[in-house]
Amino acid sequence: MKIGIGNDHVAVEYKNVIKEYIEAKYGYEVIDYGTDSSERFNYPVSGEAVANAVVNGEVD
Repeated sequence: MKIGIGNDHVAVEYKNVIKEYIEAKYGYEVIDYGTDSSERFNYPVSGEAVANAVVNGEVD
């Protein structure tokens, strides 16, 4: 199963913890549509990317 996640600049550390947890506990592949930078980034951009990936069947 592929899981899509996204984040803004404030949640980079949280995203990494969540991603590692999902991969370790469930063995799912996590596709990251967020940012890894602390520079300002608008969450709706990554939210839209995740939504489009779901619609296109790229993630479950």
